[in-house]
Amino acid sequence: MVLLSAFEDFVVRTLGALSGPWSRLVYLGTLRHHGQYQHWGLSRAYGDAAAAAAISEAHTQICLEVLRTPVRKLVGELATASNPMGPAAGWRDQLDALTPLNLGGGSRRHLQSVLLALSLLPHSAPENTTPAA
Repeated sequence: MVLLSAFEDFVVRTLGALSGPWSRLVYLGTLRHHGQYQHWGLSRAYGDAAAAAAISEAHTQICLEVLRTPVRKLVGELATASNPMGPAAGWRDQLDALTPLNLGGGSRRHLQSVLLALSLLPHSAPENTTPAA
């Protein structure tokens, strides 16, 4: 039997079921209520404090991943995935939820600029830009 930490459990079992950094970031934003991260199953297994710490750490890591991901790739993810909240659908209202409590070296303004860019770009499948050999 392999024992996982709350963080490992959350990343592998919960976030692993979601495709792409944007989907994960949006999901993580839905877990924060009144400034606290809440996840019933994780809290039941590991306790409220461990669950909140695991989700907070994952939120920071995923936010940094989004900030490092080329916008073209994020647009491609939006075109192929069904997201509960597309950036054109009120991302400004969701900025607080999408921004982790600990930015881990990232910047709220950087995230805001990525969200703005995504909201202004058409969400169609990315074209193949690889040059022919």
